Amino acid sequence: MRVLAVADSDSYLKWAACLLDDLPPGCVTDLVVVRTPIAPSPEQIAAAVGERAVPPVPPVLSARSLRRLAERTGPDAILVACTGPVVDVLVAEVLDGLRPRPVFVSGLPGISVPATEKAWTFRSGCDLFVVHSEREVAEFTAIAGRLGGGGAVGLARLPFLRPQRGAGGGDRVVFATQAKVPRERRQRERILLSLAALSADRPDLEVVVKLRALDGERQTHNERLPYQRLWREMGEPGRLTFAAGSMREQLERAAGFVTVSSTAALEAIAMGGCRRWCCATSGSAPR
Repeated sequence: MRVLAVADSDSYLKWAACLLDDLPPGCVTDLVVVRTPIAPSPEQIAAAVGERAVPPVPPVLSARSLRRLAERTGPDAILVACTGPVVDVLVAEVLDGLRPRPVFVSGLPGISVPATEKAWTFRSGCDLFVVHSEREVAEFTAIAGRLGGGGAVGLARLPFLRPQRGAGGGDRVVFATQAKVPRERRQRERILLSLAALSADRPDLEVVVKLRALDGERQTHNERLPYQRLWREMGEPGRLTFAAGSMREQLERAAGFVTVSSTAALEAIAMGGCRRWCCATSGSAPR
């Protein structure tokens, strides 16, 4: 079986790369990035695919070049690992009319709770919609029943949750940012000040703010108040390290982990750190 995966942003690229690696032996895969305003930088691409069993860096293609690739390779399935509007355009226009018609698969790179009608509508031209919890399956199935369209709703684990013992006990505390929450400036400032206070109290630890994108880079969700820029505007009142790149590399060196709503909490648990780490907080600041 031949599978073509198309991603449009950093988190979708990571999800697609890991999902391809979980396919059965013998599958032939191609992974590409479609050129959009939120396309990841070369550094983000390298971080997203750096743990792949198959190392080649995916090319960034225009929509027209993507169509030509699909016509030339004739994939049995196309994984459209993109934000909703891009999925809609690719399936309904760019990749429409391929013969023989491939199976179109889409999904979400994290947890979507509660399920939204918009997420389903944009992907209703696909044959399979992959989510990662039984609650999502139930809610999206109910939405499909009301709105119609689309294919099956499938359940799969997040493919980057690969167990790896020996994590924890390192020399840093990692705060994994999330673009959409917290929403308010004062909440984000409180988080940064709390992390700076921890850094002052524990000079033996490096406190790292793990970013999805450096200032000037794009990411899947628009971040109105980027932490790195906010820290500079606050006058950098303390000692913090800001880092992008691979989440796994940060977790491998982490003695502690904090987040507000990021699925990186699940990565930390999967790596075996849940016995020793404070994995997450649902409030507006670390506890």
